[in-house]
Amino acid sequence: MAHPTMSVRRALPALAGVVAVGLGGCSGAGGGPVATYDSGGAGMDAMLSGTLSITEDCVTVDGGDQVTVPAFDGGVELADGVLRFRGVDYTDGAKIELGGGETTALGGVRLPSGCPTDHVFLVAPG
Repeated sequence: MAHPTMSVRRALPALAGVVAVGLGGCSGAGGGPVATYDSGGAGMDAMLSGTLSITEDCVTVDGGDQVTVPAFDGGVELADGVLRFRGVDYTDGAKIELGGGETTALGGVRLPSGCPTDHVFLVAPG
């Protein structure tokens, strides 16, 4: 029998996506290829790791078996091809690990039009 908190942890990413409210931009004024969301304080404990891809259309992480769009709840900036998250700079092709959880509820995610919608990962607020 699964531990009761495991069911809650698995449900958090979907719940966060349902209650989230989209943000207007990634680092201040509007637009760009970075997906964002408002976590509403929800915590998640899954891990997304892989190779960062930064294009004009979308920021993604290639985990080897799938390409995932990380949606950030603030604390992220993208300038001159460098993604800065929690004080660390990442460039295209860098290895990256992000805590959070995958969601299929995209209503509260500001997803750039060039991003795929198959796999979206809500990055836990830091």
